[in-house]
Amino acid sequence: MRNMRSLCVLCVLLSTVQEPVSEPLLNVSCLLDGGANIVCRTDVGDDPRFSIMVNGRFWLENSTSSRTVGDANEVSVPAASTGPWDITCSVRNRVSESETNKAEVICPVPPSDLVLEDLCLHNGSLQVSCSAENGTDLLFSLSVNNTLLQESRKEEKRVNVTLSSPGPWGVKCSARNHLGEKSKNQSYPACPVPPSDPVLGISCYNSSLQISCSVEKGTDPIFSLSVNGILLLENVTNEQKRVNITSSSPGPWHVYCSVRNHLGGKNKSVTHLTCPVPLSAPIINATCQNDGTARVVCEVESASNATYTWSVNGKHFNLSHAPNLTINASEFASGAINVSCSAENSVSKENSSTNEIFCDAPVSDPVLNASCLSNGSAAITCWVLGGTNPKFHLTVNGDVIPFPSTCTSCSWFNYTISASGPWNISCSVENTIRKSMSNIPSHSCPVYSEPSCLSCLQKSLIGGAVALIVTTSPLLIAYFYIGQNTKKE
Repeated sequence: MRNMRSLCVLCVLLSTVQEPVSEPLLNVSCLLDGGANIVCRTDVGDDPRFSIMVNGRFWLENSTSSRTVGDANEVSVPAASTGPWDITCSVRNRVSESETNKAEVICPVPPSDLVLEDLCLHNGSLQVSCSAENGTDLLFSLSVNNTLLQESRKEEKRVNVTLSSPGPWGVKCSARNHLGEKSKNQSYPACPVPPSDPVLGISCYNSSLQISCSVEKGTDPIFSLSVNGILLLENVTNEQKRVNITSSSPGPWHVYCSVRNHLGGKNKSVTHLTCPVPLSAPIINATCQNDGTARVVCEVESASNATYTWSVNGKHFNLSHAPNLTINASEFASGAINVSCSAENSVSKENSSTNEIFCDAPVSDPVLNASCLSNGSAAITCWVLGGTNPKFHLTVNGDVIPFPSTCTSCSWFNYTISASGPWNISCSVENTIRKSMSNIPSHSCPVYSEPSCLSCLQKSLIGGAVALIVTTSPLLIAYFYIGQNTKKE
């Protein structure tokens, strides 16, 4: 009887002893939608109790609702999010406990539908953003007008690009991974831009002012334009981004142009003093200067912005805005010069008649020379190297020697002095432009003596003449006396 009790106690003890649990196996099965199925399994152990903790929270705790797979027991929980997950699987019974961990578990997911967002910037550029809400390790590609602008992997599942080229734009965005691909197309019109700085064009036509105001950039610009405070155009639109107007009011003109749209406005002003008028026919006036040059003026009554062209003896040349011309005295050496001019501006061109111009050349300093002759007299010469119509004045010891009346434009003067020296000789020459003088003081010439035979002859002649006078004198006296008596009778 006692033995039977012992046997029964042993059977009870044996029936309450549990087998320890083995280390659990943790398995994560990724689903196509990015979720996962988390499985915790133990191959050995009686009455296992399972707990599954995800990211610090129990998704399953002390669960005995395991299923038997062969000799093993396992539990599973679904994960609907895309991770990452820090997972702890623990299993225990009354005799043992064990756990297994997995950190940063991520299941790849295909890209979700793409979202295209756009924003027009103030300068007319377009900012485009392409994003996907879900997707693992996505490769983004973005093309604009069939040109690939960007291709890269983005952890933030978004790609941004700014389009500064003028619209319109055709945008295509795609995102892909090994699980799939999504794409989206969108067309965008050009973005509105504020007006750029206006450009004022000013030109003259028939004494009127032609005005243009334009902008290079600007969506639907609205123009207003005033001249001297008077509004001539107001709230005018033009597809060519330009307006034109003509003002016939007298200058000066103060021009003001403003351009605006809903994004902003710009303005520009300019003052234009006058417009050229048609030229009158030029008249040539010439003035001879004291140095022998000629100052020639091409006179035009209305010479607004005129340029001048000259013709001198058939040779043409320009002097830009100079209406004056100087002709050197040497140009008149061959005589008169034919001069004409023309004046031109943006309105008209006029020509003068041809004028014949001549100016006297100034006389040069006179050259005075005295050459002695063999008989003791002197040959005086005074001449000039240059000068028009020189007039000579020669004085010898204060006596004025008259200039020959037969020579009115001679450039020299010759005179022979027969009186004995010394002589103070002075020669002056002048014309309408200049006067000059040269002097030779106290000039004398030596007297040369004759040979002795000549002196004898002179003495013989003198003696013979005396003898003749002595011989004939009584006869002449007698003849004269007889003649007088005869008349009385």
